[in-house]
Amino acid sequence: MGPEKTLTKVRLQDTYDTIDYYRLQGYSVVELCNEFDVSRSGYYKNKNRVKPNKEKQDEVLCSLINDYNTTYDGILGYRRMTMFINKFNQTSYSEGYIHRLMRFTGIKARIRRKKVNRKRTKPDYIQENILARDFKSTKPNQKW
Repeated sequence: MGPEKTLTKVRLQDTYDTIDYYRLQGYSVVELCNEFDVSRSGYYKNKNRVKPNKEKQDEVLCSLINDYNTTYDGILGYRRMTMFINKFNQTSYSEGYIHRLMRFTGIKARIRRKKVNRKRTKPDYIQENILARDFKSTKPNQKW
């Protein structure tokens, strides 16, 4: 299946999180780094890493997308989602960017059936039933 997708661009984020978990259990960082085949300096560099603005923006937008999806009962596609986000937050994100984040979060629009609005009316005139479903004829042009 492959690794889970995350917003972060750090390749070994799951490994670093696992090392953090076991470090709190009392294991040494050196042993854990050797076991997971990760450099110790890489682990500490990740631990002190500052999130880039793009990553923070992606997280905020993903939470907005989730909020709007629950508010509007899952009927917003990426075009309307972009329109609502830009309108209510005074931003100007592109449709492709919002579409990419919606695919990342696994949100799709729920397609609704189109409702046909026709009223039943009676016809103004009704012809009398001359043939009475007797379509056989003995001569040509008889049943006109």
